[in-house]
Amino acid sequence: MKVMATLGKLAVLVVSGAALYHYVGDLSVPTTHVAKVTPAKGVTYSNTPTLFIPGWGGNAFAYNKMIGNYQQQHYGEKVLTIKVGWSGKLNFSGDWDHRPVNPMIQVLFMHNLTLDYSQQTEWVRHILEVLKSRYGVQTYNIVAHSWGGSAAVNALILHGDAKAQPRLNKMVLLGAPVNEALGEKDSIVGRFLPSKRDEAYNALVAAKGSLTSNRNAQIYNFYGSINHRQSDGQTAFSQAQSLRALVAHTGIGYHEKQINGVSHYQLHSSPKMWALIAKTLWMSD
Repeated sequence: MKVMATLGKLAVLVVSGAALYHYVGDLSVPTTHVAKVTPAKGVTYSNTPTLFIPGWGGNAFAYNKMIGNYQQQHYGEKVLTIKVGWSGKLNFSGDWDHRPVNPMIQVLFMHNLTLDYSQQTEWVRHILEVLKSRYGVQTYNIVAHSWGGSAAVNALILHGDAKAQPRLNKMVLLGAPVNEALGEKDSIVGRFLPSKRDEAYNALVAAKGSLTSNRNAQIYNFYGSINHRQSDGQTAFSQAQSLRALVAHTGIGYHEKQINGVSHYQLHSSPKMWALIAKTLWMSD
């Protein structure tokens, strides 16, 4: 009986701890109205929103500090939080009046421990569609980490040419494993063995022609390297670099950057990366 009682207490602690983690993880950074008061030097302001998409298991913690830093530095203003429920239902909170303040939108997935990113792909597609129909969004930026980046790429290639979708302005990918069949030693002089492509990547190859509808967009593919490896600890260079072949000859501007000494987690949590991402999105040349 004592053993059963102990196990029962442990179960309660585990469930309570998980519930607390889930609750705290949903506490997104609040909006601070700063950009309209003191413009930051060198920043170009517009009403094009930037969506922040977390990776597998990611919650509000993934971007809270980054978004908070951007508000403190007057780079932009958070206007909305979009919580995606387990069923895919969207819950919007915040106030967006379309002032040119580099509006930021934080996306949270309540079901963030999925077996793959196919659901996130559909959720991103749906979010963009609603942003266009409800808020009149015509162009958007997106910052996406890990599987969130894979979902953003899939949503762009598989659905981005639809009339219901706004057009991409800038996409910033942080350690996105676009082709997960590839490892650190599977790339050969920029070419990839067809037998090594995963099923999702095969679908992207077949649909890549749709990218011409977003031909004026820019994609920035950032990936980290630690301990002199061809990897950030989770995403191999070859997995991220496989995007290069997809965007070739589509009219989309494509930029790759290897970030040395930055791990998979640090790609979204490092102040060094916050500065690079802000410069990429909003700073004047």
